[in-house]
Amino acid sequence: WLRVSKPRSSSPIGLPGLHRIRIVRGLTQLELAQAIGATKQLISRLETGSCDCSVESLRAIGKVLACSLDQLFESASISNSSGKKPK
Repeated sequence: WLRVSKPRSSSPIGLPGLHRIRIVRGLTQLELAQAIGATKQLISRLETGSCDCSVESLRAIGKVLACSLDQLFESASISNSSGKKPK
């Protein structure tokens, strides 16, 4: 299991790239959750950093979103499939 939030901190780091990449790919939290066999609440908690997540779940998310694990943790913008950066 991988702790997604910072230890001993009142503000979790979450997965800054998850929300952004999910939106660029045109998926709702529910659609992503269904694609990986999880709940919408899990996706929400991952985006805010308020839960633990297994490496297997992170890999499944990366596969569905066609991104690397590094991109899920990055806060820099990414390109969508057309090569355009999100607004």
